[in-house]
Amino acid sequence: LDLDGADPGEVLAAIDRRFSALTVDGHFATAFLVRIDRRSGVLRYASAGHEPAYVVTVADGRDAICLGATGTVLGIDSSISLETHERAVGTGDTLVMLTDGAPESVSAAGALLGRPPLRRVLVETEPGTGAEDVVTRLVNLCLAHRDPRKDQDDLTVAALTL
Repeated sequence: LDLDGADPGEVLAAIDRRFSALTVDGHFATAFLVRIDRRSGVLRYASAGHEPAYVVTVADGRDAICLGATGTVLGIDSSISLETHERAVGTGDTLVMLTDGAPESVSAAGALLGRPPLRRVLVETEPGTGAEDVVTRLVNLCLAHRDPRKDQDDLTVAALTL
C-alpha cells in the first residue's frame, strides 16, 4: 500500500489484514488514524473502534466535536472496511486523542469518570490554550478521579493545535 496520500480507512484496513495474519484468534486492537491537510483545512480520519477523538473548534464559539468510530476493532474480521470521514478544521482548532483509560478512570467508590467531564474540560478551556496545557488538564482530571489502589487501564492523551 502506497501511504503517500492514502485514505486513512484503507490504511487501517491494510493494517488489519496484517494484524490478523500475525496474531492469534481473540486478540484485537483499536486504532485511530488521521490525515490533516493544512492548506485545504480538511481533516480526514478513520477509527477502528478506538475511543473517540475530539476537534476543539474556536470559530463560531468553542465546541468539542466528537470523532467516533468508523468501523470495528482490528483483528476481528480481516475483510473489514473502514470508512474515512472528514471535517473542516481551522487555524487554532485542537485535535485531542485519548485512550479508553481516560473515561474509564475508576474512583474509590468504583465510579467511572465517563466522557462528559472530559468533553467539558475541552469546551471550557480558554481559547488560545496550547495543546500541552489541554493534555495536562485532561490528565490531571483523570488522576484526580482515579483511586491508585484500584486496577486502572492505561492513560494516554495527545493533542495537536492546528
